[in-house]
Parts: sequence; C-alpha cells; structure tokens
Amino acid sequence: MDKLPTEMLVYIIKNLAPEDLRRLRATNKQMKDLASPTAFSVVKVTNTVRSMEGLFYLLNESGICGMIESIEFSESELPAFIESWEECDKDLELFKCVEKSYASIYLATRLERLFFTFDDMYPWLGDDDDYPSQPVLQYAILSALASTTSHPHPSLRSLTIENLLALNNPHWSLMAPLLSGLHSLKIHVLADDTDCSFDSDELHEFYDALSSVVLAACTSLRHLSLSGTRMVGVLPRIDFRMVNCPHLTMLSLKSMILSWDEDGTFCSAEDFIVRHAGTLESLKLIGCGMAMLIGDDAPVRFWSPVWTRFAETLTALTKLEIKFDAPWDPPEDGTDGEVRYFLEDSKYGFIQHGDVEGKEDDIPAFEALKAVVDSRRENKRGLSSA
Repeated sequence: MDKLPTEMLVYIIKNLAPEDLRRLRATNKQMKDLASPTAFSVVKVTNTVRSMEGLFYLLNESGICGMIESIEFSESELPAFIESWEECDKDLELFKCVEKSYASIYLATRLERLFFTFDDMYPWLGDDDDYPSQPVLQYAILSALASTTSHPHPSLRSLTIENLLALNNPHWSLMAPLLSGLHSLKIHVLADDTDCSFDSDELHEFYDALSSVVLAACTSLRHLSLSGTRMVGVLPRIDFRMVNCPHLTMLSLKSMILSWDEDGTFCSAEDFIVRHAGTLESLKLIGCGMAMLIGDDAPVRFWSPVWTRFAETLTALTKLEIKFDAPWDPPEDGTDGEVRYFLEDSKYGFIQHGDVEGKEDDIPAFEALKAVVDSRRENKRGLSSA
C-alpha cells in the first residue's frame, strides 16, 4: 500500500464501503488522512439520541466538520404518540438533540446537500392530550434549520424532503436565507386522505405557504420537483405568481391540476412552465390533469391547447416525460385508459374522470409536441458531436 501513488490510493478509498473506511482510518496516520474526507463526506443519521449526538459531535469537531458535504436523515419508526410532553423524558431528549444538532449545520462549511426522508404514513392526530411523534419531529428539524439562517450557508445547493407533512409551519418564513441559494429542491408532500380533508384550512394554509414563502424564496433553482399524495393545484390551490426561477432547467410535477382560468389573478402550473420557456430543458409530468367543475360538460381546459402551447413556446426543451395514472377499471371505449381529466367532487376534491367528450385532439397534439422535442434533442446531439 505504501508504494502505491497517492492518486491511486484516493481512487481506491473512494470506492470502499463505510465500514471498510472506518477500519482503514484506524491503521495509521497516512490512511487516516487519506480516508477521512471520503469517510465523512456523507453523514447518515436517524431519529435516535445516539445518532443525533453523533451528528452534533461531527459538526463541532474542527478536523471533521469541513469534510461534510451531505447529511442524510432517514426516520425510523417512532412511538405513535407522546402521551405527555413533560413526562416522556426520552422523547423530549430526542427532540432536543435533533434541534441542537441541526442548529449546528452552519459549522459544516462545505455542506452541499441536505436529505430528509420521513415516515410515509400520515399520523392520526388523536385527541388534544396526545402529541403525534411525527409532526413534532418535523417541527423540531424545521425549527433548527430556521435558527441557522443568521449564519451564512454559501455552499448549500440541494434540499430534498420526502414525506413532508401538509401542516403549516411558521418556520418556513424564517428560512429564506437558507433557501435562496439552492440549485435543487425536491419536496414530496404527505397529506391527510380522510374525507373532506381537501377543504381544510390547514391544508390550504400549507400550500399557500409552500408557494408564496418556500418556492418564492428559491430564486436560484436549476432543478425543482414537487409531488404529493393528493391531487393539488386548485383545491388546495398552488399559486405560482410569486415564484420566479430565472435559471430553471428541470421541472418535475406529480399529482397536480396543471391549468386553471381565474380572471388573471392566479398563476397555474401551466403558466409557470411557460414563464420559464427560455431555460427549461427537461419537463416531467406524472399523474397531472385538467379540471372539470361540478355541473360542467367540458373541462376548464383541454390538454390539446396546452401541448400546442408548449410546442410553440418551450424552445429550450429537449427532454419530455409524461405519465398519466390508469383508472380503476379498464376503459370500455377502446382508448388507452390513461386518466387526463379530474372531476371536482364535493367530498374528495378532484377524482379521476376518464369519460370526457372533445378530447380527441389531445393525443395528436401531444405527438406533435413530442416530435418537436425529439427533433431538437437530435439536433443538439448532432451539434455536440460535430
């Protein structure tokens, strides 16, 4: 090993498993110095006191904190409820450790990426005397991140939050300095799927804050991915008026009503996409749809004019991925069975609706858009290989 060039040693070290890196660091000073940057570049933690104390130690260790480039949090199963906040010393200790540790992330001067993967089961909120563990954990983390905004985060470029609870949190408004430098933001929202929850004030407040506070602060984004367990866009509404990302090149949307006409005071996802026509190179739409109102025979907007508009305006687009959800029953009319329209429902918000008259132009318009994008991509490849 001592005779190998340093460059080759570093290459080997970067391909070692974490447990092997730990053993290698313990062999001698040279191996410790060479292996440490790789060993601590990615720190993985979970919601235990031991794990959080370990993160706090690494962030406050001067010889290590400068090596951390990514912190990845993955939630393990917690008790369903904290029966009494004051009496559950163990749970209280955990949440204090979470806040203490994430309040110290500014010490990692090379930190580029933050990942949070929370439990994918929506918590039953229970009675007033019960405290669901999951919301408290997310609240503790967001509170800690908000507390760090008085310190600069010049290197932080990516934030991923999987299964963010659709509960309004006052700390979002304090996180603008942390969000403003992001190049990549990915959020998957975990919303309550009980009857009539689509019309709850809390759900509307959450999505209002998501668009007007969180997304509005992300002015440096290159990549944006929004998804969730509920169809959103109208009920609850996402208004993109205040969201402007002049460098946006990749956009992914899932489970969203794409277009909506409302006297010009509301910016839909369709308008947001077109607003970034000059920079948007990649567009992914998964399970998105058009809305039909109760009592109407036709949707607010058909897909065909949307595809045509995209073909005419998205001049930088070279990658397009469109997927629709399949209905619960096979279609009887011989169509492809893909659901592109959603009917307003007084109980559930918007539900799948496959039988829409006048949608015959949708597929030809999409094929025309796809042909334009494919041609542009091939031309781009030809120019790069010339």
